[in-house]
Amino acid sequence: MPSGIDAALKSLKVEAPPQHAKVNYNGFGPEKKQKPQVTAATIVPEEEGVEKCKKIIKEQEMKIRNLKSQMEAIPPTKKNKPQITEKKEQIEVLQADGNYR
Repeated sequence: MPSGIDAALKSLKVEAPPQHAKVNYNGFGPEKKQKPQVTAATIVPEEEGVEKCKKIIKEQEMKIRNLKSQMEAIPPTKKNKPQITEKKEQIEVLQADGNYR
């Protein structure tokens, strides 16, 4: 036997129930950060030339190396954890660049 709520929902013509939010043990937790997606390459080696492509790759590698050295220079303490994770995210973004791959 349907309840009053079911009859009311049918009169409103609501077919799909609302989506449920993810709940963790601490309550409503924030969503996990997604890893950077690999982007498509914006340069064409045939048009740009192989030398320019190699130059772009070397520049990316230098940026990654500099960020890694900066990250290693930060002492691994609880206070510095946000700075270290920020550097890691920057490195991941550079590595996911389509022109670098």
